Amino acid sequence: MADPLCLIVTNNFPPVIGGAGAVYAALARAGAGRVHVLAAATDYRAGGEIAGWRAHDAACGFPVRRIAALRPPLAGMGRGAELWLRLRVFARVAAEVWRWRFPVLVIADDETVGWLIRPAQWLLRRRVVLYTHGDDLALRPGEARLRARRARQFARADAVIAVSGAAAEDLARGFGVERARIRVLANGIDTGLFRPAPADAGLRAALGLTGRRVVITVARLVARKGVDRVLEAVALLRPEFPDLAYLVVGDGPERAALEARAARADLAGAVRFAGAVPAEEVPRYLALAEVFVMANRRLDDGEDEGFGLVFLEAGACGKPVIAGRAGGAVEVVREGETGLLVDGADPADIARALRRVLSDPALAARLAEAGLAHARAADWRARAGAFLELCEELR
Repeated sequence: MADPLCLIVTNNFPPVIGGAGAVYAALARAGAGRVHVLAAATDYRAGGEIAGWRAHDAACGFPVRRIAALRPPLAGMGRGAELWLRLRVFARVAAEVWRWRFPVLVIADDETVGWLIRPAQWLLRRRVVLYTHGDDLALRPGEARLRARRARQFARADAVIAVSGAAAEDLARGFGVERARIRVLANGIDTGLFRPAPADAGLRAALGLTGRRVVITVARLVARKGVDRVLEAVALLRPEFPDLAYLVVGDGPERAALEARAARADLAGAVRFAGAVPAEEVPRYLALAEVFVMANRRLDDGEDEGFGLVFLEAGACGKPVIAGRAGGAVEVVREGETGLLVDGADPADIARALRRVLSDPALAARLAEAGLAHARAADWRARAGAFLELCEELR
């Protein structure tokens, strides 16, 4: 067995759907036995056991172990119960460290598990890395105490990973992290899973998209992803493209409001909300579309897109992409080369970009070809190598 190098401690891990969890799984898979994962078996958001985690862990091909819970549920718990939870978590982390002799601990949920830094450094004598994605750095004005607590945690960590230059800037300016301690490690993709493929006629028919020109968004349905503005853009384009359909893949707290917005705009026949799908199924849905669009925008409270992994995934599937000119997306999508950038708050600007791609097959093909080459260069094997190098430096 390979010499273990690090243990990733995270709540966000498959089969729970989400970009952050996919990143940690990719690092562990590419780590070839050197990267282990400690994840939760229960969902702190909804409560109850995470469906399918046993089957996932048995088949994933890398070392992953579970603890009942890593953080308090959203519903909250008493201070005494939370203290016992922390003691159980530390005991489990200590057992993993002593058994496998990991020199590095990677905390991938600093908002609630950042308290592990000092015990890991002082009691376990291990180096600690915090992993941030950018969207987790947005704090509202009334959260000054939380900002101060997290700034202390960032200051204590031996290194902090940021997935983009924008996230690194937020760490430096918003939390006072020394730039020398920030390592920018861009997200990668699995080019074996995400690759060009013909559309599945059965899936197209099941979604009622036969004979339609499809644009697609794959995202967690939260405000910053911009699905609301794309709906408005689709309404603007319908007179010009009566066969246009908008496929939304994903779920989240904004779904009901988005469905209501589509109904008010008389878009019921043009929009399909497919809900959340497992990561391995996403390429089948991308294959149905001519264009991928996620018009992300920075919210008034500072919440922004940390990276935009899905733009690479769509590019790897041979799709031209349209992204919001905000956050880490501008580092992923090269304007006019691998995709188009828009003002994610402006439906008219989004509509103009969609019109350009839908009306110009040569432009669509050029963007798709360049996007595919760009995505292939971002395969996780290369990105994971940089992660392992950081851990080796720290050991």
